Amino acid sequence: MYYYNPVIPGFNPDPTVCRAGDDFYLATSTFEYFPGLPIYHSRDLINWDLIGNALDRDTQLSLQSTKSSDGLFAPTLRYNKGTFYLTCNNVGGGGNFIVTSKNPAGPWSEPFWLDDYGIDGSMFFDDDGKIYYSRAGIDGQNGIMQAELDPATLKLATPFKQVWEYEGEWNEGPHLYKIKGKYYVIAATGGTESQHQEVVARGGNPWGPFESNPFNPMLTERDDPNSPIQCAGHADLVEGPDGSWWAVFLGVRRHEGTSALGRETFLAPVRWVEGGWPIIGDNHHVATQMEFPSFVKSSTLQKNQRQHFNIPALGPEWIYVRNPQRQNYSLSERPGFLRIRGSAGTLEKITPQSFIGRRQQDFKMSTRCSLEFSPSSDNEEAGLCLRANDDNHYQIAAGRLEGEKVVFFRSVLDSQGVIMASAPCVSSIVFLEIAGNESRYQFSWSKDGKEWHVLAGASSKDVSPENIKSFTGAVIGMYSTGNGKPCQNPADFEWFEYSAEGVSS
Repeated sequence: MYYYNPVIPGFNPDPTVCRAGDDFYLATSTFEYFPGLPIYHSRDLINWDLIGNALDRDTQLSLQSTKSSDGLFAPTLRYNKGTFYLTCNNVGGGGNFIVTSKNPAGPWSEPFWLDDYGIDGSMFFDDDGKIYYSRAGIDGQNGIMQAELDPATLKLATPFKQVWEYEGEWNEGPHLYKIKGKYYVIAATGGTESQHQEVVARGGNPWGPFESNPFNPMLTERDDPNSPIQCAGHADLVEGPDGSWWAVFLGVRRHEGTSALGRETFLAPVRWVEGGWPIIGDNHHVATQMEFPSFVKSSTLQKNQRQHFNIPALGPEWIYVRNPQRQNYSLSERPGFLRIRGSAGTLEKITPQSFIGRRQQDFKMSTRCSLEFSPSSDNEEAGLCLRANDDNHYQIAAGRLEGEKVVFFRSVLDSQGVIMASAPCVSSIVFLEIAGNESRYQFSWSKDGKEWHVLAGASSKDVSPENIKSFTGAVIGMYSTGNGKPCQNPADFEWFEYSAEGVSS
């Protein structure tokens, strides 16, 4: 029996995992998107359900002035004595913090701020009740820095001290574990791109000294450029109910050197080799097809999803760019529709945007929506956007050009927006589609939802993280904008569909 990687596809980098009884919980980075830090649940490490987002209130998460690829970096999720703990760094928004909850689906607490600004913070609860907090170095420091936290206040209780350094590489993403009486520290090195790897050391004390694994790296694909998984690293370990050990980690499925999906969450077994050292996968290599954990009972896939908006609230899969202006979104003003009021902000600016979307999970996919919109002037538009970041995205939308109502395709690359194609469309109702494969996207429209017309095509490489230097993957969603002033008329979306079927190569 086999499972297939990635286990959580699409934009889900920096995975962190913990176990509570027979249940596993996992969180990933979200950067400038709101709500922050999705929480996934699984009973088998393979099939994951999104059950909530840890930071779903403005009081918990301020992203209003956050640049693309800043915001929430590399969380760590832990469970101890009935409470879940999640630590993360809001880059440019207050530094490191901890939130807690009795229920991983939420609600989570307001942040406990640490007055600390190093990235990739991690918590470890030792048997004696002490809490150790480790992170990457700052201000020119390399290696893994560690301090103790006060268990009562979750404040820093000791100064930071360097406990280990994997020399010659920048050390990030540390985690500390106690396994069979020994303390193991793991870290990501080599950066998060093609030289990424995971290394491990071991000691008899949480403060060290730590001995480096002679078989390091414990995970990497940088010595195999032909592997279908690249950039593997930033791992977190968890023990299964049968005593087996597993690693979740980020990786990238590249096609001809790029992937618009960005960094995804992968799973592989941890094997204990000579001397009791952990190695991930097959001699630090992993695959897209691997054997089931022995405790797995079933495997399911859920791909095709049409979301009708005759619902009381949106699910946790929907994300905004930065903190949303909630008055611009409504499921009740026109029952059966998601109403989006176009703001003055555009998709190219850090100012508030009227955009809501979901992660692209498959190379071959299509998204469609039903839109009712009557623009009152040339500046008003609404439709679908495939977003990489503020400076790079594709849009297919309804609007006006020189007074004529049209559907159009706009390409925004390196902050330069150009309308590449348009077609007359006098109807107030239009159906829009973005479909894709490993190398390109196709943008189509329809008057009736049955007969479709291709408007334009575009390269996926141009919006891939490798080419635009982004930490995030593609997000596809609905938007409306007045391009400098609020829209007079709202955009009403009756449904939004995502399916794992795309354009042919």
